[in-house]
Amino acid sequence: HCNAAFGSYVDYNRASEPAFEILREEYSFALQLLGDFNKQHCPEDKSTGIFDRRTRGNSPEEKLMSILGRHLFIYYLWEMYPLKGKTSLLERYYQMTDANRERWGHLFEYVGRTLRDTSEQLEQDLIDRIIDFFDWRVQANEPVELKQFNFWLKAKYLDADWRLDACAKILDICKMNRVSIVIPLDALCEMLPDYTAKVVECFARLTDDIGDDNIYIYTDEAKTILRAGFGSGDRCVRQNAERARENLLKIGRFDLMELAD
Repeated sequence: HCNAAFGSYVDYNRASEPAFEILREEYSFALQLLGDFNKQHCPEDKSTGIFDRRTRGNSPEEKLMSILGRHLFIYYLWEMYPLKGKTSLLERYYQMTDANRERWGHLFEYVGRTLRDTSEQLEQDLIDRIIDFFDWRVQANEPVELKQFNFWLKAKYLDADWRLDACAKILDICKMNRVSIVIPLDALCEMLPDYTAKVVECFARLTDDIGDDNIYIYTDEAKTILRAGFGSGDRCVRQNAERARENLLKIGRFDLMELAD
């Protein structure tokens, strides 16, 4: 009954600093139960190292996993515990969901979506903790998680220069592991006037080996980026534009053929 009551609390209530002070032990115990659940429902395929997705679903336990992760991230932002270490419930969450790394992707996407939707200017110490979290997740090098970068790129209260550098890192990891990733070209186009070199570079990285990816590049946005690249006075930028165009021509995007420097 206590477990059910705590599950209901997490499900129907937002994270609350006063409540956390009272319920810290319940959060910790919930993480232990979460680990037990994952061991039972996410068995590893020893031959491939891939977890059997057929055992996963939209059960109440799965839903609770996602909401619990969101709560624990917010408590980290509020400095209720550090990002890593023995006292970090957020790090324990990742340890307990290691057998189900799609959970990592769901939380990474949630953080990006929340940042995109925020209407308040973020304080610098909060931004610093967000960036520390991002760097920590990049170090984990899990493309299944990092491919959920979409909303991060649209988080306007994060520095645009930083977002483009982050985008380049994510693209490198996903491309290296042959994991498809969708990057919002409208967000790149918005940053194009002030950050032409980095936008064109990100676009070139996105198009590398694009034949293996099940993504579509919209013509108008592609032309906008390529024209800016070909019109740049920087030789490196023009080379990246040419690289991107050639990558797209290789997959039959002849609508871009007329673009050249």
